[in-house]
Amino acid sequence: MKRVVVCLIMSVICISLWAESVDIGGVKYSSNKNGTAKCKAGMLVKKGAQGSISISIESQVRINNIFYTVTEIEENAFKGCKSISSVVIPNTISKIGKCAFWDCKSLRSVVIPENAIAEISMGSYGFGKKGIFSGCVNLTDIKSTAGGYPKAVLENALYNCSEVPFFNNLLSRNHSASADVFVKGLKFSEYAKDRIKAQVEAWQKKKEYETTAQWRERVTEQTRKVKVEELVNKERNEYISKYSPATLVGNIGMYDADYNIFPIEVNGLNTIYVRVPIEEAPNFKENWFKVKTKPIYGIVDDKLGVLTCSFMLDGKTYQSADTYDNDDTRDLALNLSPLELDFSKSGDEAKVENLKIDNSIDLNIPSFSAKNTRTFAVIIGNENYERASKVQFAHNDAVIFGKYCNQTLGIPMKNLRRYKDATFGSMLAAMKDIKDISDAYNGDINVIFYYAGHGIPSESDKEAYLLPVDADGSQTAACYSMKRLYEELGGLNAKSVVVFLDACFSGAKRGDGMLLAARGVAIKPRSLEVSGNTIVFSAASGEQTAFPYKEKGHGMFTYFLLEKLRDAKGDVTLGDLCNYIKENVKQQSVVVNGKLQTPMVQISSNMLKKWSQLKLK
Repeated sequence: MKRVVVCLIMSVICISLWAESVDIGGVKYSSNKNGTAKCKAGMLVKKGAQGSISISIESQVRINNIFYTVTEIEENAFKGCKSISSVVIPNTISKIGKCAFWDCKSLRSVVIPENAIAEISMGSYGFGKKGIFSGCVNLTDIKSTAGGYPKAVLENALYNCSEVPFFNNLLSRNHSASADVFVKGLKFSEYAKDRIKAQVEAWQKKKEYETTAQWRERVTEQTRKVKVEELVNKERNEYISKYSPATLVGNIGMYDADYNIFPIEVNGLNTIYVRVPIEEAPNFKENWFKVKTKPIYGIVDDKLGVLTCSFMLDGKTYQSADTYDNDDTRDLALNLSPLELDFSKSGDEAKVENLKIDNSIDLNIPSFSAKNTRTFAVIIGNENYERASKVQFAHNDAVIFGKYCNQTLGIPMKNLRRYKDATFGSMLAAMKDIKDISDAYNGDINVIFYYAGHGIPSESDKEAYLLPVDADGSQTAACYSMKRLYEELGGLNAKSVVVFLDACFSGAKRGDGMLLAARGVAIKPRSLEVSGNTIVFSAASGEQTAFPYKEKGHGMFTYFLLEKLRDAKGDVTLGDLCNYIKENVKQQSVVVNGKLQTPMVQISSNMLKKWSQLKLK
């Protein structure tokens, strides 16, 4: 009898242990015997007014000091829950029970992982009248965490789903065309390229009542560039307006206490980071379902993304840590096929010269999934100077180098600190930022510093300077001295600092001529030593000029840097990279520009014995 009682007690204890659960933000998570967890509405049904709550289901929970991965949403889990307005389902979920969100009448937006879609049964228990979203009469937006609309959603869109607005919207379109757009995720270049090309070709044609002289004045290389820029901006605004989600929902990640930021995976778009003081972070995450968002959308890496976002909770506003710029429209313009403007067809033998750019180096970028999380890059592209000549292709140099850092070298986007047309203040901020990062990591990082733009020498003491876009070089106090730059980079607490300078410091422009009209000859700047763990690659030596490679749409130095990274798929030693850049720039500058340009490398004493075998990835 005692044995029976003991067995019954132990059984009760075991059952109670497995039945333990936790409530997070109104969602109840229960542990399974296989070490995973499942979820359902829990206290959420009692919280909030109709349509007032956005929820992000946790990917991992702690129950009784044990961590469980959340893999399942129970049958009828949120059935009839009228307070939910949006839900984000993490990638760990592989099973969603029947009728999980049945009759959630206020539900408007859902983000759902592809692996969960694969587990949803087709037919009546898929997206039909007894499916997981049946009765969701206000559901207008379903996204995949991979981006775009899940393929399984489209395949089921024609099945018995007239009650759900999302499917009605799909049915009102050409289904096959819509499937291609939403499943793949439409890139901006795919959306806009052919449309812009057609409009430019129509614009450049001679009009019926236009004289040849008027035509030649209207259609030039410069006016064509202006027209392309105008059309790109128009198409970009339309694309953003058309595809931006009505409601921004995101999945909050693990807090980074070193930087006081939460990562937010947004609607299958780019990940953004919100800065929250450490003392407020637990409350922010616990009440994530209450957070209101105010995003600004744009084009990030050729896709719809969030440029910046404000997060409101309990009367406080938290701002995203980084503010992204829209992609430089020059990328898209370069991708357009060359347009021949041949005026001789009208009897006029004069032709407008068009620059035919081979931009294959920009398009064929090797990509790898491995992440180089301990490398940080500062990338500055100074092209449009307020009081000095333009540096042709500097923006493209910086943008494409950044893409190689991300895709080929595996550096995460959050580790790229990019500055377009940097002022003196921006340069100060950039150097402070990278110093703070190196201090936070206690030296366990590598740093890449890239600059494309003007350099300038001082006539009085021959010191060299980087030229901010708000300076003209006549007052070097407003410029960033190379001596200061080398000291700051050498003083970084980093394992290595690799510097690429596509600039010359002789006072010459990128190409021909001098920056200052009164200066007739180039100046050989004073040579400087580098310190710390620094290796510096410079585009030109002494009083030489750093030339453009017009046919490729880059600076000569940057082009061969990118070419070697592409051909070696990023797996190249600094010694081999140095030899390749030196040899090719020296040869091609003479052939293409008729003048010698010899890149140089400077190595600190700490790195003399090992620099040549180091790699960027």
